[in-house]
Amino acid sequence: MVEAGTLARGSLLEIQAQGSREELSVINYENLLDLAYLDLLQILDLEFDDDMEIEIPELTMEITNQLMQVKQVYETALTTQPVVKRAELQVESSYKSVSIAQGGRSPVLGVGGGWRTNYSNQFRKFDPESSSFTNVISFGDQFKDNQSQYLGFNLSIPIFNGYQVSTMINKAKINAANSEYNFELTKNTLRKEIEQAYNEAKAAYKSYVATESSLNSFEESFRYTEQKFNVGLSNSVDYNIAKSQLTSAESELLRAKYDYIFKTKILDFYMGKPLTLQY
Repeated sequence: MVEAGTLARGSLLEIQAQGSREELSVINYENLLDLAYLDLLQILDLEFDDDMEIEIPELTMEITNQLMQVKQVYETALTTQPVVKRAELQVESSYKSVSIAQGGRSPVLGVGGGWRTNYSNQFRKFDPESSSFTNVISFGDQFKDNQSQYLGFNLSIPIFNGYQVSTMINKAKINAANSEYNFELTKNTLRKEIEQAYNEAKAAYKSYVATESSLNSFEESFRYTEQKFNVGLSNSVDYNIAKSQLTSAESELLRAKYDYIFKTKILDFYMGKPLTLQY
């Protein structure tokens, strides 16, 4: 068209310059990708590998606004989240501690028993006729003759203990109350996190729908501008603007799509579902 005199040579130069800028952009993004791979490998403490490539999963999911209600997610999370179970067990443990402390007021009955025997090579038989000691008594006879047993009982009643038991009971009750408070705080924190995640997922869906509609508009606008440009009814500036707007809308739609997937996966996490990218 420039050679035919339909367009000024400046239009051709502008298009060529735009092509060079886009080639430079491709190189810059390739460099950023290489640096991102390097950062990932260093985080994983792996050696740099030029052949490493992350597998991109095929996500063929249908993006809909059918999200589980907040109440259902919360009720399920109460039974699946370890942090809630931990707080609940701490409450049970603290009340066991109260019972243990109260046991300090109860009398303690102790029972003990034993059995013993002994042997000595100095034990000798006594002869009354000669009034003298003769041979050493055998081990078997000493073992049998020297046996003794005992059985004892001990009763301890805590009457005066410097109020130590009462102090321990009060401390245990305070710890139990703190455990109940922490349990309720844990549940409330979980509920707020789920409410936040739910609203973020809804917002991500709305953003995706709006971006998809915007992309359709930019596609039509670019198609119209391209047709005008091809017949010389539009200049290179308008063409590049329409092309940039279309590229930006496509990029924004991808971002909105993966943002929605990420937000729904957070809800799946609270539901106790395995995290997977398969649908």
